[in-house]
Amino acid sequence: MFLVELVMQGVRRFKEPARLRFQSGFNFVQAGSEAGKTTAVDAIQRLLFPSGDASRFASLLPRKAPEASRGALVVYSGDNAYYRVIQDFTRQGVNLSK
Repeated sequence: MFLVELVMQGVRRFKEPARLRFQSGFNFVQAGSEAGKTTAVDAIQRLLFPSGDASRFASLLPRKAPEASRGALVVYSGDNAYYRVIQDFTRQGVNLSK
């Protein structure tokens, strides 16, 4: 399995949709302070390992409550299929599609 794409909207400082596309193999992310590197890692962790504990990832929500705070992660698996995990961080809803 490898990551293909991460999309975030309403997550911390990302009010508008932000996309991070990954290449096969090793990916290196370099950016300045406050650019969103940790936000991206935290969102990936939340999408791969959803938890019913709201306080665990409450820091993903921006200080000013947005109408929607969500993330999507596309992964390519060993069975030659793409899967998309979409999670609404505000309502804690999770959807998995192939």
